[in-house]
Amino acid sequence: MKPELESLVQIEVPLGGDPGSVFNKKFLSPFNDDAIAFAVALSKNLLNDNQTKNMPELVALAFWMRKKNIFDLKNDFHRRSENHLLPRGLAFHIVPSNVDTIFIYSLFLSMFCGNSNIVRLSSQFNPQVEALVRVLNESIVGFPLLAERMILIRYDHNEEITAFYSKQCNLRMIWGGDETIRRIRKFPLSPGAKELTFADRFSLSVLDVEEYLAHDEKDKLVSSFYNDSYWFNQMACSSPRLVCWVGENKKESLEAREDFWSRLQKQINNKQPDIAAAALMDKYLTQCRYAIETKDTMMEVASSNYLTRIHLANTDDINRELHCGNGLFLEVDINSLDDLINVLDKKDQTITVFGFSSEELAKFIGEQLPTGVDRIVPFGEALAFSTVWDGYDLLFEMTRSVTIKT
Repeated sequence: MKPELESLVQIEVPLGGDPGSVFNKKFLSPFNDDAIAFAVALSKNLLNDNQTKNMPELVALAFWMRKKNIFDLKNDFHRRSENHLLPRGLAFHIVPSNVDTIFIYSLFLSMFCGNSNIVRLSSQFNPQVEALVRVLNESIVGFPLLAERMILIRYDHNEEITAFYSKQCNLRMIWGGDETIRRIRKFPLSPGAKELTFADRFSLSVLDVEEYLAHDEKDKLVSSFYNDSYWFNQMACSSPRLVCWVGENKKESLEAREDFWSRLQKQINNKQPDIAAAALMDKYLTQCRYAIETKDTMMEVASSNYLTRIHLANTDDINRELHCGNGLFLEVDINSLDDLINVLDKKDQTITVFGFSSEELAKFIGEQLPTGVDRIVPFGEALAFSTVWDGYDLLFEMTRSVTIKT
């Protein structure tokens, strides 16, 4: 890289790191001892740090990095490996600003695969990211082998810098959504490089009305829905923005809806989500547009302004592009699970479900063949990161397979 460009790159991790070290170090073996030990050390430090232990997103990250989970990933990786798997090489991660911790999952999965890594962080200030960067720097000190194969950087939008890293990498990971993907794809990769893109997605929740009304732990269920929705103010691609009520009895459906949303309002009153005034104004303008552009719309705004419901009479009126998050929920009634096919779209990623068996859901997927949908999980697990994401089996996408025949 030209010296005048290198001076524009700010290295956040490791402190005092050499920006050129990642380009000339030998790659490591998948799930090497150092990578596992570093993940375990970071997990412990996040849970013990006075700041990060009070940040739910970072606590969830710490639990994902606990030793048992990492060894489960390692064992599953080797169990499913029919051929010899080697690192792809140098991975360049471009991460979004709206989900604070996604970069660390991307980084560590790539590190577990033995790759060297460059992570471009957003320049927007975020307290969770800043705290995580601090603990990363504290944790990496004991792992020089990894420190020289990893840099977390920031730089203002600069096409020459992005073009340079794109040309040098063997794997490019673009997490920023449709517009970011279009912008970054202008910069060519080397002929043998691989690219994984994570486009704008939309997610929803589906509940069986009768099962909900009979459920004995409604508050616990609604608390899980709150976490799925409000941890990132619905900005995560897997956070529900639409709620589908499944049942033929409209009176019961109304009863279930009123009970569910009243319990959610109590959760909001107790937990007080952090939604900026500008975001609330954006939500207000969005709900006005829904009211103007959609027929037979019933809208209800809770007294706290952190919860807005828009009930749609017709599944054809679901406008995903208009949705802005920040406590705005669309909802529709459908008669059966099979009717969900009329709701789903190719952009849909995660469905959080309640009241349906695995067999029912598998039958629906197998018979209806939705064009979208990559995950179906219980309430409370919308944000739980998995090594299979957006249809990619990431550990295998981040490695290359070597066949040996004698």
